[in-house]
Amino acid sequence: MSIHTESITDQCYDLIWKKILNKEYLPGEQIPTKQIAEDNGISVMPVRLALRELTNNGIVLNKARVGFFVRDFTNQEMLDISRTRKNYFSYLNLDRLREIYDVIYENEGDKFSNIKYQESDLALHSEFVLGIPNAFLKREYIRLKPLFAMVMIRDSSMEDILVSREEHLDILRNIFSNDQEGTIRALAKHLDRVELSIS
Repeated sequence: MSIHTESITDQCYDLIWKKILNKEYLPGEQIPTKQIAEDNGISVMPVRLALRELTNNGIVLNKARVGFFVRDFTNQEMLDISRTRKNYFSYLNLDRLREIYDVIYENEGDKFSNIKYQESDLALHSEFVLGIPNAFLKREYIRLKPLFAMVMIRDSSMEDILVSREEHLDILRNIFSNDQEGTIRALAKHLDRVELSIS
């Protein structure tokens, strides 16, 4: 990644977050602060500031005098996070969902990108919430969104990712068919499978 001079801390945050999403840094693994700084030709300060922000968001743990580590959640924590996400899915923006569907549908075969998958997964789950006419719930969802992403990446193998991809497409097809019962069934099946993979 090439670092630009403006907003170096934000760029470091994005860089580290994408590496966590892409499983380049695994749960429980120490994040190499100095290496990130050296690789990008910057001081360690913006890297540490980014790691503190990730710590504030619940994604990273700061162990005093040791360093920063990708947070490793217990199964119960993952189930609680997953169940919280379940409670948010309500109001839908069909145009935005069609855009997300196209991205998910086209991300396959030799062109498959795990980062693009993770981003479209977050976008899809976010879209189920952002139409809620409750400002408090929206703010809380945005605050919890990084934790929801950790549910996706904790133990997911490529097989899990491809199953999730198909489940997402199935959910969206039901929405576009205006099949409310089918949508609820497909969404519940997807979220229940995620919970089963955690426990």
